[in-house]
Amino acid sequence: MRFKVTTITPLHIGNGIKWYPFEYWVQGNNILIGNWDKFVDYLLAKPEWEEHFKKLCGLFDRIDNKRPNFSFIDLLNEWGIGNYKEQFSKNITLSFSAALCDSNGNFRKEIEQFIKHPDGSLYLPGSSFKGAIRTAILNKLIKEQDISGLYNNLNGKSDFEIKFSCYDEHNISVEDVPLNKKVISETDVIKRLGMKDNSRARGNLSRSSGLSSVEVVNIYNTDEVYITIKSKMKFEEIRNMVNSFYLKAINECLLMKSVKECNKAVDAFTKIKELITSDNNSLFIQLGKGGNYFSKSLGSTIKEYAVKNKDNQYLNELRSKLGFGKTPGINKYLDPFPKTFSVNSEDKPFGWVKLALVEE
Repeated sequence: MRFKVTTITPLHIGNGIKWYPFEYWVQGNNILIGNWDKFVDYLLAKPEWEEHFKKLCGLFDRIDNKRPNFSFIDLLNEWGIGNYKEQFSKNITLSFSAALCDSNGNFRKEIEQFIKHPDGSLYLPGSSFKGAIRTAILNKLIKEQDISGLYNNLNGKSDFEIKFSCYDEHNISVEDVPLNKKVISETDVIKRLGMKDNSRARGNLSRSSGLSSVEVVNIYNTDEVYITIKSKMKFEEIRNMVNSFYLKAINECLLMKSVKECNKAVDAFTKIKELITSDNNSLFIQLGKGGNYFSKSLGSTIKEYAVKNKDNQYLNELRSKLGFGKTPGINKYLDPFPKTFSVNSEDKPFGWVKLALVEE
């Protein structure tokens, strides 16, 4: 099956690497990444290279011991070569909004990078799509059975796990998707805000702006980005499992106090919900940064069962085994159904993607 990929909200799939303030500088509405290799090579090629070497060692000690708050251009100016900054920049430019600057007009945030190939080209990992679909499939398989079997097999392999393994290993295959130059040229940096209802962990409703910024891509309908999903299942079967799962996840998000009190977040989730219910020719999934307990795990089904049966005896053991639902900052399973996730600076969720069927 071949699908056309478009993003409904900004997408960030990270590679675990960040750009720190001393690695880039802001120029107008762009962020330029400095080339440290060129910078060091330039200094060590000078006759006074020994002096530069000692100064560089001191600089590296400052960076190792404490993340400094200066930019790459500040560094060049310190060595008196700020006027030649273009010579010391990588071929990477990110779009940037002045609204992200602080009251002094500075931007000094860590930037989480989008996943890249070794040559620096961006791509969408097939494993992310497969994981999103796999979670929906597992959710459907569990709902078809008595979920108590999950509780009774915490130390063994249950029938549904065997069945799910068959679905996963033999029926779903998704290849990586390279992003074309047009998409890459429109890579943006967006501030990430935290939203949580976790009353026992850090007080009541709160929104935090202390999180790092992220590198995101926006894939429009004109970008011609396609993905192939190989499966023995029919499109209708996959669509019903996937869309019902993510529709339930959205409904859970709309119950969050932090979402209810944010009109933009409500509008964004409501729009996605309307798209899912009105389009029978597409899959709608949440990828990468910004997911939560309900979109990244079996949270809604576990909640359904626990609330219906008032049975919390094995709930924490199950969550511990499956590895989801810990309270941020405490690393414990305190709240039965944790509700935390992140939104962008416009209070919109990250990573909602539409896969429109082109060829079955």
